[in-house]
Amino acid sequence: MNGAEEFLEAATRVCKPPVIAREKLRLRINMTAYYLLGHSIELSLKAFLFGRGVKYNKLRNKPYGHDLYKLITESRKRRLGIQVKLTPNEVELIKLLSISYSAKLLEYTEVGYYKLPGYGILHEIATKLVAGIRPYAYKKTFNK
Repeated sequence: MNGAEEFLEAATRVCKPPVIAREKLRLRINMTAYYLLGHSIELSLKAFLFGRGVKYNKLRNKPYGHDLYKLITESRKRRLGIQVKLTPNEVELIKLLSISYSAKLLEYTEVGYYKLPGYGILHEIATKLVAGIRPYAYKKTFNK
């Protein structure tokens, strides 16, 4: 589907999502894993928007580029909910991740404070997007 699944798989290999409460408490922040999840989310949303007719150049450059906030906002306008049901909280968590992801802070870490969603819930969101958009993207690609 354009790499979204592979980035999700790579994130899982770098840092498995916590399953039980004790694992959540012991989970260390892994910026590489967060970056990989962000990229998976970005590629999923771009695959959806491409299927909805947004031109490749617009997705690659302005106005969207790597801006998860703009990508999720436009995806919802174009009825993402038909393919993937995201809760309002999940949408807000993608927007929260966008702050650090779009500024490239997950790639080029700087000293300071970061506001990041919980890794486990973010992993669930990325998984939900990949699973929901995969059949749609496949259909748009091969059943024209």
